[in-house]
Amino acid sequence: MGPLPSGTRAFYDGPDFALTDQTQYTLTVTASDGTETSPAGTETFTTDATTPALPTASCTGYPQNAWSAYISGGTTCTLSDSSPMILGYEYGFQEGNGAIAWNWTYTPTVTVDPPGPGLYHLVFGAVSDSSLATSNVSYDFGVGASGAMLSPADGSQAASAVLLQAGAPAGYTQATFEYREGTSGSFQPIPDGVVDADTGSAVSSWPVTAGSVDTGVQTDHLTWYVARTLTDDGPIEVEAVFANGSGGTETTSPVTVTPSLTGTAADFATTQAGPLTVGEQSGNAALSATDVSIASYGSSLTLTRTFNSIEPATPGLFGPGWTSSVTGGVTAPWTGLADDGSYVVLTATDGTTDDFSAGATANGVTSYTPTGDAVTSGLALTSKCPGTGGSASPPDAIVSCFSQTRAVA
Repeated sequence: MGPLPSGTRAFYDGPDFALTDQTQYTLTVTASDGTETSPAGTETFTTDATTPALPTASCTGYPQNAWSAYISGGTTCTLSDSSPMILGYEYGFQEGNGAIAWNWTYTPTVTVDPPGPGLYHLVFGAVSDSSLATSNVSYDFGVGASGAMLSPADGSQAASAVLLQAGAPAGYTQATFEYREGTSGSFQPIPDGVVDADTGSAVSSWPVTAGSVDTGVQTDHLTWYVARTLTDDGPIEVEAVFANGSGGTETTSPVTVTPSLTGTAADFATTQAGPLTVGEQSGNAALSATDVSIASYGSSLTLTRTFNSIEPATPGLFGPGWTSSVTGGVTAPWTGLADDGSYVVLTATDGTTDDFSAGATANGVTSYTPTGDAVTSGLALTSKCPGTGGSASPPDAIVSCFSQTRAVA
């Protein structure tokens, strides 16, 4: 390196020399004008060209590939890697086959807080100081000492079919799926002939086989054609009963599913076929019409009616199958309310429904918890209205009262 003007940046252009991976070096540099030599400047660095080894994890209370009781508030997982130069870890938490929300941590501890029973995956990888990343590793564990329903998701909705799958600790070989309408009463096996296996063949009898997996045992995916079993909307609960060869059983915690047999609620896909709105899951064809619409001060006068092909025999003011906005001589957003004791189904003028589970009763008034679409509708349901029966309140605080109810079949 030849002479340079004062203040000029210099670059080493001498012969190459090999550096050993993962070794610390100190570079020492001095400058001289031929008469005086500067104090030495040093720079210490460590070479790192090796991808770290695959990391490992350990979660307190949730051992890998096992089913354990739910821990309220979550738990701490410790990530570790045998490589000496780890910058941090990229990690994500996944329920079942759901989406992974990725995060980053410089520390080797992360918190996981499963929302309830189910199969979970902590997916993670290590990143070195030189930004070399490992492949991702999955730490799998089950929440629920007796196993869990893996499908359907708790609080989900269905128009025509429900996907069934459950998992349990090792040692069980068979499973029976059971259901009940509402949130009280006895569970019963899903009827024969309305459930198909992955192969497309019908499940002719219970139980079905539970096969071995890393976390214990699981059933295959099954499809329950719920519209062939139920005739009314309203929440149902589903559970799985696992059995072993010695007569022992384990029953999962139930999950709640809300059928919408017309399949035209907000979270169901629909398509237009001329004047018809067709539910893509249910096959229901809905035809709606507005017969009267008169603007007036305070509130308008509107008369609408809807025909749902999936419910052609429903009695109505305009004939079988037609629901109307006229209720008791006045127009209202809903046409009726069905009370099953443990839940209530509120039917709108277009045939869609909102469902509520019965809650606590205080001073003669029962409050209800919305499920399915009703969760985001802003509706509030109580069992008592001044001088009448139940009432439903939409977000604008208009109160609708029902003087009669019918029992769900």
